[in-house]
Amino acid sequence: ETAVITPCVPPCQHGATCCPHNTCTCPEGTAGLRCERLTCPVVTMVVSAARAVRKAFRESYVDRCGPLGVQLCTKYRINQARVYLQAYRVGYRIQCPDKKGR
Repeated sequence: ETAVITPCVPPCQHGATCCPHNTCTCPEGTAGLRCERLTCPVVTMVVSAARAVRKAFRESYVDRCGPLGVQLCTKYRINQARVYLQAYRVGYRIQCPDKKGR
């Protein structure tokens, strides 16, 4: 004989199993008559991102100048430094158990 499986009406949700008498067996992390509510915990996630950028800045220095190089003059040059930027992004996600084999 072949068993006749009647689907639940309305259908079970989130991978739940339809059982006799139009009931649903809910997997872990779900609840409700049709397993329509997620009861998994909310997990805080922190993602950090760092990157290096070049920053130009004006730098002064003293050098000999004038006739015969006997005077001291202040001169300027553009130099570059590597600056590291650090940023954090905070997010939230629902962490339900893995549904393997589905």
